[in-house]
Amino acid sequence: MHRDIKPANVFLADDDRLVLGDFGLVINPTAADQRLTDTYENVGSRDWMPGWAMGMRMDDVKPNFDVFSLGKVLWSMISGKQFLRLWYHHFPEFDLERLFPENHAMAWAVRVLDKCVVEHERDCSNNATELLAEVDLAIEALTHGAQILGKDRPLRCWICGLGSYTHKVRDDNTLTLACGHCGHMLSFHDPKNTLGAVNNSLPPLAKMAATFAISLSWTSALRRKKSPHATTPSKVRPKKAESSTAAH
Repeated sequence: MHRDIKPANVFLADDDRLVLGDFGLVINPTAADQRLTDTYENVGSRDWMPGWAMGMRMDDVKPNFDVFSLGKVLWSMISGKQFLRLWYHHFPEFDLERLFPENHAMAWAVRVLDKCVVEHERDCSNNATELLAEVDLAIEALTHGAQILGKDRPLRCWICGLGSYTHKVRDDNTLTLACGHCGHMLSFHDPKNTLGAVNNSLPPLAKMAATFAISLSWTSALRRKKSPHATTPSKVRPKKAESSTAAH
């Protein structure tokens, strides 16, 4: 465990790779001699360490200590800002979605931050492997054009490209989206009731994210899928032209 991850300890290599340095507080919990150095005055930097570790003995620190710090570094890299107070990335002045309202990828960044920059240790990913899985999931979803739906998060229509979908949760656990410009509609059904639809109110984002991210990604993939009767675009166009000629 590094125990002092912060922007000042991240360096740029000659090949443009980011390299973590300054191992003055490193500890290897699996080694016979856990302590690799003799610098033990503090555990990390106050502005980058988790709140639950304040006053904790250094030997009691777990890998999620580094996960929290790394999450704050990710926030700093995305926001371009040098300071995030405590775990307050949902506060207006630190909220990535407010800072970049036109970038739907920020919703996925926030989803990752919700797994690491948190108040309570129980809500933090246990280690870097778990955090990496969350990052990989976000990248995969964005690659397929997935978006996370939310009450205050507009979704641009995939058909006309001009309007945005408005949404309403129905009593049968079905979420219906309708474009305000062209009227195109999308519908998601959840027989296991993970939508948590009650009184036509939207459930918390945490409950919606996984279901809708997968649904939107799958729908987007279907839209890009070729027709089973068409092998290449060049073979489709002549057939359409022939049928048009025959009709005349």
